[in-house]
Amino acid sequence: IIYKSIPHIYHKFPSEEDSYALFKYNARLIRRDLSSTIDMNSKLLFSKTKKNYLNRLISKGVNVLENNDTTDLFKLLSELLTEKYNVLPTHSAEEMNLLIQRFSSNIKYLSIHIENEISAGVILYFDLKVIHVQYMGTNEEGKKSNALDMLIMFIINRYKSDYDYLDFGISTEKNGHYLNK
Repeated sequence: IIYKSIPHIYHKFPSEEDSYALFKYNARLIRRDLSSTIDMNSKLLFSKTKKNYLNRLISKGVNVLENNDTTDLFKLLSELLTEKYNVLPTHSAEEMNLLIQRFSSNIKYLSIHIENEISAGVILYFDLKVIHVQYMGTNEEGKKSNALDMLIMFIINRYKSDYDYLDFGISTEKNGHYLNK
């Protein structure tokens, strides 16, 4: 049996009986992953530089949009993933659009467009108290203007009263032996 425990932030009630049972029956650890999560109720500090970039975006009238059509994001993600890792996203835009349509209260696509072009986008999965980032990407203009930071700040400010955590998922590859910094 290969068992992967659910991160405690997803637990309805804090408990780790599974870890104890694995220990009790001499289970062997074969993998450990590193996950990045923001506690949305903690005070987050952003540098003055980032705040200035964000204020500049806001003053230009840049807004966060909620969309149902992920075509622009998946085009961007495909380019980014192909260039960096020679892979494609797990889902296609059509599959993700269908999932958003069928589970509109649990899956959302948010984006920032600058001059009618996507600059940053994120697909979020909503659980009881956790928002999980499933896909996230930004183009060169988005990197220069910190559009992704604006998007993350928007998510935290909009949802912190209803959700406790913003989970970015794991940063490890090769069964936990490689940390993708």
